[in-house]
Amino acid sequence: MQGYNSLPGAEPLDRSELHQLVTVTLAPTKNSYFNYGFYDGNVARGVQTGLLRGPPGISENGTGGFYLFGGQRIWGRLSDNTASDGKDKIVIPASEREQNASISTFMQFGVNNSETLPVKEYLGLGFTGFGLVPHRPGDSVGVGMAWSWLNPNLFDRSSELMFQGYYQTRLFAGTFFQPAVSYIPTPGANSKLGSAWALTFRFTFLF
Repeated sequence: MQGYNSLPGAEPLDRSELHQLVTVTLAPTKNSYFNYGFYDGNVARGVQTGLLRGPPGISENGTGGFYLFGGQRIWGRLSDNTASDGKDKIVIPASEREQNASISTFMQFGVNNSETLPVKEYLGLGFTGFGLVPHRPGDSVGVGMAWSWLNPNLFDRSSELMFQGYYQTRLFAGTFFQPAVSYIPTPGANSKLGSAWALTFRFTFLF
């Protein structure tokens, strides 16, 4: 169990925004765990927290929800390459058969009972492959989808669906380049909008 007190925001910090958080973690096996958290912003006496306002005439004081997520490797291949000291490490393989490779899948789901938040329910899932391209052990590729059920108080479209695919290439130690293509057949901003495509590029530097 963990407990926190935090004062968000820039200086000077306002103690009326003091937050408390308690998180309980249960780990029945080494490959699974469950978290339960409690968040309270009403530490300072006489200060109302949790107040959300939406469209005119719609407001709420406090809301709740939950989320689930999970991931699992569904396929893997171990490399026969071994360093001179007997320890495994990433090496440039002579062929794809001598290269570590794996495919993982993930799932995300969340739901809330808010009347003012933009999204009521969310479902996401996808697949990620590592080391699938010959002679590129540090690269990854993935595809996924995100389906959001929208708040009817804020949007005139019931849901927004998005698909995305990416390829991340390792340029050199700690540096990666990742282009991604996204397709949104039902943009949530307005039901009159047609489908949309987006192309993004990302550089990642690890230090």
